[in-house]
Amino acid sequence: MSDHELQRHLRCPLCEGTAGSDVVDSRCTGTAIRRRRQCVSCGERFTTYEVTVDPLVLEAQRARAKPIAEQLRQMASALEVW
Repeated sequence: MSDHELQRHLRCPLCEGTAGSDVVDSRCTGTAIRRRRQCVSCGERFTTYEVTVDPLVLEAQRARAKPIAEQLRQMASALEVW
């Protein structure tokens, strides 16, 4: 996701505005990118941290979550019988 796409999904934590933000400063912190942003709506500044995630790890988590969700559905339907 590009920075421009990310801005459309960001919400200012102070005014809850979704108009966007301007990046004031960016730094690499080793494991993440720290960005200071300024809200277009209220003008306040806030910080975001961007990290990369291995897609294989996400797929493994999704694969594990599906059987658990199915087990929970089965347990819920079993409890309805009681």
